[in-house]
Amino acid sequence: MFKQGLHVDMLRGEDSTGIAVVPDKLTTPLIIKRAVIPTELFSLPACKALLKVAEEGGKALIGHNRAATKGCITDSSAHPFQIDNITLVHNGTLWQHYNLPQGHQFEVDSEAITHSIADIGIEETVKRLDGAFALVLFDSNTQKLHMLRNTKRPLWLAFIEKENTVLWASEKPMLELITSRNHMKVAKYMELKDHVLYTFDLEGELSSYTEVVVEGKKQWGDSYYAGYSRGYGNSSNIIPYRKKTPADLGYTVKDTKFIVDKLIPYPNSLQGRLIGYTCDSEAYLINVYGIRIADYEVGAEYMGEVCHVVEKPSYPTIELTVLAKSVKFSKSVEDYNKWLLGDLEEPATEKTWVELDNAMMTEEDATRKLSKGCCVCGSPIPLDDSEEVIEYRDDEYLCKECTITYLVDTEAFNRRLH
Repeated sequence: MFKQGLHVDMLRGEDSTGIAVVPDKLTTPLIIKRAVIPTELFSLPACKALLKVAEEGGKALIGHNRAATKGCITDSSAHPFQIDNITLVHNGTLWQHYNLPQGHQFEVDSEAITHSIADIGIEETVKRLDGAFALVLFDSNTQKLHMLRNTKRPLWLAFIEKENTVLWASEKPMLELITSRNHMKVAKYMELKDHVLYTFDLEGELSSYTEVVVEGKKQWGDSYYAGYSRGYGNSSNIIPYRKKTPADLGYTVKDTKFIVDKLIPYPNSLQGRLIGYTCDSEAYLINVYGIRIADYEVGAEYMGEVCHVVEKPSYPTIELTVLAKSVKFSKSVEDYNKWLLGDLEEPATEKTWVELDNAMMTEEDATRKLSKGCCVCGSPIPLDDSEEVIEYRDDEYLCKECTITYLVDTEAFNRRLH
């Protein structure tokens, strides 16, 4: 039933999918999120394991489909966001989030909301929210689930008859479809009131929720829409920067090398922001958000994938999705979840990364790809030459000598082929 709900909710966003499970034996939710549609997420072994945890003893399941309006379409920009004791999903777009605590450090407005609630609480944060929002969040400290919306976004509940079960979704017809397909009798449907904080004690009767009115900013207009149109929320009346594609600044390949200049931790968090510079002849400023601080070193070089460019008055800022050279949990949520569940005694072994034809990969993968030797002359290709050879066909590489001939003397290279 939960999977069906995420499939239906994809109508409201297909850029990313994420799940949070509140298990019985842990106080902190386990999450998995990817920049993929639900079908692809459900196929991952980590997701199957996570849903099994929920099936065997989960207090709550929170799902989210993202239609990207602020930030890159990446795994780290997907929902849920988890900072300190707060795990949150957000439907809507803020006009600006720089009035939130350390708001300028976050590329995604939803992550800024999560940090703000963890820092100054729900009510103080809501007073500052400027834009559309419907929020569902879990507080690990109190073990309670909270829901809140304003007039710009809908949020509906379905209380299941004779069960201590509540379903929620952005649109009532979605709940009607899911409950009817699964032969569930609904005691009542309820739309959340505007600027009322609903709190559910997961250890008690869910129908005995509390309601508290919270103050909020007056928003333009007085109604919400039920669907999305591409491009909504991409503009800001606060900072007049112009987004460009990487190709506008001459980036025709997806990967670029950069060096770390500063690591800025988020308050009370293992995550943070990275500032660096590209290693090109013309150095561009790099901003990377939501990284694990422990995975990076100041002065070290890494590879990153260019997502988009924001042109500021004096210089362009390139936002990157980064693939680290070595990470404690090998870049994935899978090992992290296993560690949280106690199924992994030690963090995964750090890996050695090498560059092969402008792409970063593990030393093991690079050795495997080069083991066939040169696809033209048959000469062996040492791993030490990995940065000086190119991929000629799919998973077929040229040795250093053939690479030079191919790049410098096309006629001589063609003679080698024949």
